[in-house]
Amino acid sequence: MIEKLPDDLRPEKYSSLGQVIEYIATEHAQLPAFSCFGHTLCYQEVDELSSRFAHFLQNQTALVPGDRIAIQLPNVLQFPVVFMAQ
Repeated sequence: MIEKLPDDLRPEKYSSLGQVIEYIATEHAQLPAFSCFGHTLCYQEVDELSSRFAHFLQNQTALVPGDRIAIQLPNVLQFPVVFMAQ
């Protein structure tokens, strides 16, 4: 099955999930990424919101590199934003 993937989707091309997300946010910025309760976020919006959340965690909390956090959210638009923060 992996043999049939286009080159830009081959897993060995990327060293992390973050790189995959950055690629998709750049190449498919205006395509719908997630929808919930009648509201849709495109890939660019998810990327921007997750970057803002990551910035908040890094600069407005006492967290330090290596700390771990738990994400406990229902299936709402905030979940992929928080999950993809890097």
